[in-house]
Amino acid sequence: MNQNVIVKRVQSIGWEAPTQGFCKFDVDGSVKNLGQSISYKGMQHDMDAIWKVGCNRKLGKCTIMANEVWGILTSLEQA
Repeated sequence: MNQNVIVKRVQSIGWEAPTQGFCKFDVDGSVKNLGQSISYKGMQHDMDAIWKVGCNRKLGKCTIMANEVWGILTSLEQA
């Protein structure tokens, strides 16, 4: 017998508060014009979702990986 089994998993995606005494830095990047204009933005929140600090940087032409690394670096610098 040939049976095709399809398994589906539903997962809620949303913001989760960090542990008490810690902050969370969320970073998101964007790409326009097939990689000609790349930028990212980030926000730091505490456990009560209160905004602490943010950043926004236009990187121009670069790779997606470079965009992610810049976002991580900026997060660590502001932590």
